[in-house]
Amino acid sequence: MAAVKKRQSNIELLRIVTMMMIIMLHLLDKGEVLPWFGDMHSFNDYFSWYVEALCIISVNVYVFISGYFLLDSKFTFKKLFFIVAQVWFYSVGIFLLCYFTGGIPAEDINIYSLIMMFLPVLGNHYWFATTYVLLMLVFPFLNTFIKAIDEKRHRRLIIMLVIIFSLWVTVLPITTPVVDKWGMDLPWFIVLYFIASYMKKYPDRLKGKAWGYLLTYALVSTTPLIFARVLIGINNRFGKLGGYSKLWYQYNVIPVVIMSIAFFVFFLKIDIKNKVISNIINFVARATFGVYLIHEHLYVRFRWTSLFDPKKYFDKPYWILRAIGIVIIMFVVCASIDIVRIYLFKLLFDNPLCNKLWSKFAKIEDKINGQD
Repeated sequence: MAAVKKRQSNIELLRIVTMMMIIMLHLLDKGEVLPWFGDMHSFNDYFSWYVEALCIISVNVYVFISGYFLLDSKFTFKKLFFIVAQVWFYSVGIFLLCYFTGGIPAEDINIYSLIMMFLPVLGNHYWFATTYVLLMLVFPFLNTFIKAIDEKRHRRLIIMLVIIFSLWVTVLPITTPVVDKWGMDLPWFIVLYFIASYMKKYPDRLKGKAWGYLLTYALVSTTPLIFARVLIGINNRFGKLGGYSKLWYQYNVIPVVIMSIAFFVFFLKIDIKNKVISNIINFVARATFGVYLIHEHLYVRFRWTSLFDPKKYFDKPYWILRAIGIVIIMFVVCASIDIVRIYLFKLLFDNPLCNKLWSKFAKIEDKINGQD
């Protein structure tokens, strides 16, 4: 999500793919396509939950991408400002557009909604954006620690963190040792950051062929649905466990972690040599965060799914093709809007006057980055 000086087209392509996966997750969820596990009968019922499993890795992978690049990056107030300003731009801009075009009834406006719109990071308008900004504040301190430890300690730390924040909730969700927000919180983002930084520091440990990682991802993707069906069967016989049937569709459970790593490494092993294709990928990838901020805005997230109404064609054999088409349309429309926003921000904030202002923070940034 953060801008990088040197773009790797394979990772930028992954950035695009994972954002499309996020749109698919929102289409399935807010489009009310996913049936309850105990009510599944048709092929489409099962396949929809398999698609959900395929896409559930998207948030983890997005954090992997950030950790992979941020390990060799430095904290700057300019970078932080651009992220917060982008979130604010869409939160406030879309709110005002909807309000003045009559899309928001006056009675729906209250103190809570105004705080959420005008203070979107503090008000948690977008949970991912809020958590990502927090990660941006702590990553230089994580980098200092990561660069100070050897591979063995790094690996042991990851194992311990995965046991605490992933294995425990995967096996015994009733007795989690920490507050569990299903991977939608800063502690889990930090765990993912440590994993991504390990893959960046020790690429020789990522052995094997690309297709092997892709196959691992595809096979493990079947386990959340299998687990859900088994748990529903047990619940029908003994009761009490039905509420945990969706457990393995969380970001921080072991199967999803394995899938996320496999999918990320698969793209690491892709080599895009065509410069024209690389340039196109790099150009489009800059707009992916904007795609998220637009289509997941509070006053947009249910409207676009209602507009396409995926339930109308869910019983058709070609529903997945139409769903993919909707995802592509949403991505192209939102990315096109954000590309305009990128050039607007560049004009407003990336100029000699603003750069002179950013330079005044250099000493503070050096202290944050451990260079004092």
